[in-house]
Amino acid sequence: MDYKAKAVEAIANGYPRGNLDEVNLRRHMERHLPKMTEELGEDLTDFLIVRVERALEMIPKLMEQGLGPMEARNEAMREMYPLGEDDELSETLQPETSDTPTM
Repeated sequence: MDYKAKAVEAIANGYPRGNLDEVNLRRHMERHLPKMTEELGEDLTDFLIVRVERALEMIPKLMEQGLGPMEARNEAMREMYPLGEDDELSETLQPETSDTPTM
């Protein structure tokens, strides 16, 4: 995937760079997926933007399917985090939380 092109498009469409979700995802990947982080190299920031943007776009769709706002956000954020080597999302892959919504 061309993360750079997708990230440029997301930013042009109003994506808020450096948001808390992006910071948390970066921190998570550095701590729990160092190999993947290293492999992404210079593409890491663009990868983060694409993942967060995709998650943010999921929220209204999930709400249309009947989830409440917080449930939809939680589900979207859960999907945002990359899977580990065992292809299962572990409990350690959950985002750090803030009392303030980042939307």
